[in-house]
Amino acid sequence: MRPLARVLTLLLAFAVLAPTTTIAAKKSSGGTVHVKGYYRKDGTYVQPHTRSAPGSKSSYAADPSPRLDPLTDPPYVAKKPVAETPAVKPTIAKGEKVEGKVVGVTDGDTLTLLVDKTQYKIRLQGIDAPESAQPFGTQAKKALSDKVFGKTVKVLSQGADKYGRTLGVVYADGCVNTAMVKEGFAWHYKQYVDNNTLAKAEEEARAAKAGLWADAKPVAPWDWRHKKPEKASAENEDPFAAEPFGQPAESKPAQKPEQKQEQTVEKKYWMTNSSSKRHNSGCRYFENSKGHYCGPNDGIPCKICGG
Repeated sequence: MRPLARVLTLLLAFAVLAPTTTIAAKKSSGGTVHVKGYYRKDGTYVQPHTRSAPGSKSSYAADPSPRLDPLTDPPYVAKKPVAETPAVKPTIAKGEKVEGKVVGVTDGDTLTLLVDKTQYKIRLQGIDAPESAQPFGTQAKKALSDKVFGKTVKVLSQGADKYGRTLGVVYADGCVNTAMVKEGFAWHYKQYVDNNTLAKAEEEARAAKAGLWADAKPVAPWDWRHKKPEKASAENEDPFAAEPFGQPAESKPAQKPEQKQEQTVEKKYWMTNSSSKRHNSGCRYFENSKGHYCGPNDGIPCKICGG
């Protein structure tokens, strides 16, 4: 009796643990079959329903939604999801005024504006800042970031450009477009906008040798984009470390020989170790290459800043 009891116990346990989703079909009169509720392989539940008997040409009597027929349909095969169509980038209509928070700065003349839950790419109208890989490109981006990043600004739309960006005049404690030109971090883009205020701002920046105008021969961004510039010198190992520039420092007269006081090298000149070139504080290579501070007459004068 013990072996028989053990077998009965195993059979009872197997019956309890067996899946309960077995589909049962019961024939009825009229050429139909009653099917109990069951779960599809995709996890959805099919209500109990009546369908036509196998071989019949009639349609389902109930529950017409697509489902697997446990008696006639092939195994379930998941369909690949349909790729969504990319959303069209939004722009602000010409003449419209909006207020939002600046959540990104691409370069010296492009930023990302968040209005409610929509982001807009704003290209500052009427100005053209140096490209990111161009001299003063990093300084221009930093200057714009200092003025607007994380702040709430107002934008007057001037329409959209061919890249789908909104052309705008940005205001944050004054006109940001004008400030970028006046401080020497952007050109007046007169090819597209002939504006007296921007023209005057550029004249003042040139006269003061502010920002990029401290360079002896600054290259306009539109020329840089259409003509591949010469490769940067090995001196410029890290162009992203430079700070905004002001006017070149004036040379200090050399001390007379009879003065016996200890001389200290002022931090106005920088000599690159590899080339022995001397750069003044207005040069983009100042403190931006492996070297050391030096005097106004040491080394070889830089061809760009004059040393």
